[in-house]
Amino acid sequence: MKIAIVSFNLFVAGGARLIFNLAHELVGRGHRVTIYTPDLDAAAYGDLTRGLDIRVVTTRRPITYFKSRKPQRFLGWLSAKLKHERGFIDASRSIAAAVDADVDVLSIHDSAYRVGYYYRRRNANARVAWTVNGPPFRYLPRGRLFYDLFGYGYQFLRRLMTKRFMRSIDEATVLANADRSWLAGYPVHHVSVVRAGLDFNKFYAPVKDYREKARRKFVQLFAVGALNEHRRYNNVLAAVRYLRDRGYDAHARIVANNIWNEDQCRDSLIAFVRDNKLEDAVELNFNGVSEDELVRCYRDADIFVQAVYVPPPGHHGWGLVNFEAMAAGIPVVVCRSSTATEILTDGKDVLLVDPLSPEQIAEQVQKLVDDPELYKSIAEAGQNVARGMSWERYGEEMLRVFGLPATDRGERVRV
Repeated sequence: MKIAIVSFNLFVAGGARLIFNLAHELVGRGHRVTIYTPDLDAAAYGDLTRGLDIRVVTTRRPITYFKSRKPQRFLGWLSAKLKHERGFIDASRSIAAAVDADVDVLSIHDSAYRVGYYYRRRNANARVAWTVNGPPFRYLPRGRLFYDLFGYGYQFLRRLMTKRFMRSIDEATVLANADRSWLAGYPVHHVSVVRAGLDFNKFYAPVKDYREKARRKFVQLFAVGALNEHRRYNNVLAAVRYLRDRGYDAHARIVANNIWNEDQCRDSLIAFVRDNKLEDAVELNFNGVSEDELVRCYRDADIFVQAVYVPPPGHHGWGLVNFEAMAAGIPVVVCRSSTATEILTDGKDVLLVDPLSPEQIAEQVQKLVDDPELYKSIAEAGQNVARGMSWERYGEEMLRVFGLPATDRGERVRV
């Protein structure tokens, strides 16, 4: 089977790693796979991109992303939104024209949903499957009446215009039931939940014997993800301050790749560290790390913290990093709004905190530091959850979505 995978954002993030692992899984089963993108940082992924057919498509207009330093004037803000939309539409047309005309399956990811509509004009027989790692558009209130009135109106019109693109999609896959309910208002023919896979052996490390560090009240926290205000890294930093005020030797490493030029968010984190005299306790990295370095970061950490929170009507998505940390044998503290909680149990394989609650993060970390047996229990249970996840299973389920009969899925081979 000939499969084209399309993504607009193959920069360093979990969605890109999902695509590369899926491609390897499909190629290993004998399928012909080509990845199309206008944006690629292949060097950051090392072995993940090796051996894959990845084609970078030049678009007439660049894709632009909003920055934390939004234009202050309304017309500038409006112009940025229109420029953003034009860039995505142009990229959709350009990639649809670049994809081979005889593919059996067009696998489009996240904001590339329009590509299916334009490609169907060239190849009406292709099956179009949309992978939605998180809803690609929602208006988040700015707290400014005029902006918000226009913003909601803009999103209403965008929703109406988007429906024509959705009619070209045969099936959509989401990571969680929360995203399935979001898609209920769109004319997608079928939506199914397909949980992401995981390279368990790559991230695996034995659960630590935490007793000696517990005696010293030492703890190293770790958080990772593309930089933006909704990652709530400030909550992680505040938790470190609370812990240190209570006599704990708390440290944190935050890897927050500044791919969207969120300079205001970056500067506020740097200022927080400086103002609270945490320079010796906190390591901030705004350039990202390689895959090998990421594995080392998990293994060096004692506890992983995922404080991400997007206020309603948004929500925090799945978070592949949660399960990578579990595979690495460390306990995970997660915001209870995360959709990953659909398969996790508070107090058994994860510890949950309310959104925007650095005090609760500190309390949950303190609970783990004070009780090495609880630390071990949570880490072992989380690792068992991660052990049950695999890219092989994910590839099998995606082949079903692609419409390939089970008997024709082929034998997986080493590539």
